Amino acid sequence: MKAGIAKVMGAVLALAVVRAYGQPYRAYGRHGHVVTVKEEPDIGQPTVTVLHTGERVEGTGRSKNDGDDIWFEIETTGGDSGWVNSRYLIPERSSYRVHVPGGSIGLRVRTGPDAAERVRTVLYPGEHVEGTGAWRRGRRDVIWFEIETTGGDSGWVNSHYLIPQNRSLYLVYVSPRDRLAVREGPGANYDIVERLDADGDVSATGRWRDNQGDLWLEIVTSEGHVGWVNGHYLVPQPSLVGEKVKAEAKS
Repeated sequence: MKAGIAKVMGAVLALAVVRAYGQPYRAYGRHGHVVTVKEEPDIGQPTVTVLHTGERVEGTGRSKNDGDDIWFEIETTGGDSGWVNSRYLIPERSSYRVHVPGGSIGLRVRTGPDAAERVRTVLYPGEHVEGTGAWRRGRRDVIWFEIETTGGDSGWVNSHYLIPQNRSLYLVYVSPRDRLAVREGPGANYDIVERLDADGDVSATGRWRDNQGDLWLEIVTSEGHVGWVNGHYLVPQPSLVGEKVKAEAKS
């Protein structure tokens, strides 16, 4: 039964080749620094232009892993194009699911982008919220997102506890010499179903589990296997919703 389901899901994924429009981002330069746009995905490459915090760019859908960082190809409003380290890009608007470590009472929604602001409401693990696109850099370089809840409340939350939901494809983010283990269940104690190479694409089913503070996501590989991986090693693909999964996983 499981084998049949896996084959059907693999066939569906192989036919899903529709590319979405580019994902909009805002540049985020830490401590007021500018963000450099490079000709190629490497810090040593020539600089095309620089972006100031808050500037809007459009993702083209191309990404590269240089072994240490994920780079996204982007286009600026001025018509320039190049590559930016993805850690300096923030999605402009997205749907999110709340994830807080085990034992926490929930995620506090505050009246402003600071932990000292008044608590407006509390969100619990698994709840869905919508980002408005507004964000602020707070103390200790914490990034705060303004969100709206399904109950109609709005406020600010620490973005560390939000998982993007409207991008179903993820990029495997491990060292080129390593491979990511796909397991039968949400934990390192489960048997390995498959191993994935760096830069491979996988599709998330939407299911997730908190295992002692680690976030595990259920995914589908290009081989049609359904399994679980540690979310620490997955990066949301820029503007590739619905595109064909192309991970070349080896046994």
